[in-house]
Amino acid sequence: QAAFARVYACVCDCSSCSGHPGAMTSDAADILRDPLTVVDQLFHAWTASHGTPTAEWGEREHFVRALGLEDEQAFARIPCLNDQAIADAVRPFSLVRYRALVQDVFEPEIYISRMEEAAAEAPGTAAAAPAPPRVVPTKYRELLEPP
Repeated sequence: QAAFARVYACVCDCSSCSGHPGAMTSDAADILRDPLTVVDQLFHAWTASHGTPTAEWGEREHFVRALGLEDEQAFARIPCLNDQAIADAVRPFSLVRYRALVQDVFEPEIYISRMEEAAAEAPGTAAAAPAPPRVVPTKYRELLEPP
């Protein structure tokens, strides 16, 4: 949890944050290893301070600053799937680069960036006060694991 303290602290105004080094640090290694946890923390921090997020809520800017991605050498430290003999060589859910040709599909594809999660009542249980629903990010995911 301590490795993500800086991630959580700079959510609202990265432009004034002076805590992002250009070189890979242990924080950067944690971001590469588990970027979805960072995305979740950024999302929840944004919603706590601003309410419902817009399509962009600072996650891209944070990753660029935290990983020093303005620098090509820092960008090259992100593992590239094209350089791997098999995809299984890369840890699941880690941050990677991938070179590919994007083909026009002629029709727009729409993806949801967040959803409201509500607890389901178990059949045959007494109706207690349900937990309030919460908004969870689905951006950058193909599936959402239940809590």
